[in-house]
Amino acid sequence: MKPKSYQYFFLLSGLALGLFAFFAFIGHPVLRITTAIAIGLFYLGWGIIHHSLENSLHPKIVLEYLLIALLAIAVLISLVLRA
Repeated sequence: MKPKSYQYFFLLSGLALGLFAFFAFIGHPVLRITTAIAIGLFYLGWGIIHHSLENSLHPKIVLEYLLIALLAIAVLISLVLRA
């Protein structure tokens, strides 16, 4: 089954909204860290749901999405803590 374009639209919309919120909360480090974690959890959840719908969900794929999400969270939090 081919992935539906609405799935990718949902992913891009969610990530764009998350990044907009992240940069909108300049001066509020707790909100920025919370937003960074929410972005990572959204990405992880999207990946699991996407691969589940495509019947291609495996533990290695979950681990890959988890590691990418953790890396993104770490980068965003490092931006907050450097400011």
